[in-house]
Amino acid sequence: MSHAGPRRPAHSHIRWRTVFTVFAGTVLAACSTSPDTVRDYGALTQTIELSDTPFIPQERYQCGPAALLTVLSVAGATPPLDEVVERVYLPGSRGSLQAEITATVRAYGRIPYVIDASMSAITSEIQAGRPVMVLQNLGVSWLPRWHYSVVVGINPLADQVVLRSGTDARRKTSTNTFLRTWSRSDYWGLVVLRPGELPANPEPQRYLQAVAGLEATGRYHDALSGYDAALTRWPDSTIALYGAATANYQLGQLAPAIHYYQRILVTEPDHLSARNNMAYALFESGHYVDALVNIQEVILRAHEDDPLLGQYLASRDELCARVSIIDPPVDKAEGYCTTAGE
Repeated sequence: MSHAGPRRPAHSHIRWRTVFTVFAGTVLAACSTSPDTVRDYGALTQTIELSDTPFIPQERYQCGPAALLTVLSVAGATPPLDEVVERVYLPGSRGSLQAEITATVRAYGRIPYVIDASMSAITSEIQAGRPVMVLQNLGVSWLPRWHYSVVVGINPLADQVVLRSGTDARRKTSTNTFLRTWSRSDYWGLVVLRPGELPANPEPQRYLQAVAGLEATGRYHDALSGYDAALTRWPDSTIALYGAATANYQLGQLAPAIHYYQRILVTEPDHLSARNNMAYALFESGHYVDALVNIQEVILRAHEDDPLLGQYLASRDELCARVSIIDPPVDKAEGYCTTAGE
C-alpha cells in the first residue's frame, strides 16, 4: 500500500502468548505416541509410490537440505539447493535442526506441519500425494547417526517403505527397520503444505500453530489462506477466527477483520484482546465512537489483576489522543475518554 495504512495494535503480541500456551501441550503429545500404535497402514492394501517426487542426492552431511528441498518442490517451492543449504545447514553441527527446517519452510511461503507419530499418518499423506520428510537415527542411542530422508512409497504386502535417502533414489527398507530408526527421533515427520491446503488428518491446534508461524514472519496473505482453510473445516474455532481477523487487519482489509472479531465476541464477549483489536479496526475504518465504546468496554471488563490491563489502558489513551485531533471534533467522543469507571 502506498499510504501508511493501519498501524498494528501496540499489544498484538497478546495473541501469540495465548495461542502458544494452548499449543504447547498438543505438540508434546504429538511426540509421545506409544510404539504399539505406529504400525498401522490404515486402509492401504496395495503398493503406493509417488514416483514423480524429485530426487536430490545429498552432499556429505547435507541430507537435511536435500530432503527439505524434495518436499518443498512437491509443494511448488523450488529454491536453489545452495540457498536451502545456507538457510538450514549448520557447519558446527554438521547437520540441520528442525527449528531451521520449519523456519525455512515458512520463508518460502509454505506451511510446515508435523504429522502424528504413526505409520498410518505417513500412509495417509502418501495417499494424499504428499511425501513425508522424516528424521531417523541410523546408529544407536549411545552413538547416534542422524539422517533426514523422505518417504515416497509404501508396500504393505511386503512390509516395506520406499525412501529418497542419501544418494539412493529408491531405498527400500523394511517397515520394522524404518520404525526402529524413526522411533529414535520421537517419530518426527513433516509434510509441507501450500497455503490453504490441509493435511490428510489435521489436528486443529497443531495446524493453526503452523499457520500462526507464517503470520509471525509477516506473511499475512499466506497465513490468511491457512486460516480460511481452517475455518472451512472448523468454522467455530476461536483461534482461526482471531488469526483471520488479525491477518486481514494487517493487510488493511478492515471490514473482514471487524467481521471476524465480531464473530468471536458473539460467543466470547470477554475475549478482551479481540475486542481491543477490533477497536483499532473500527477506528481505522472511521467508526470512531464505536471504537471508543469497545475500548472502554475492554477496560470495564478487565479484572484489576489482569496483567494486560496496563496495555488496554494504553490503547484507550492512544485512541483518545488520535480522536482528539480529528477536525471537526467527533460528537460524543469526549465521554469515552475520561478516567471514570477505571
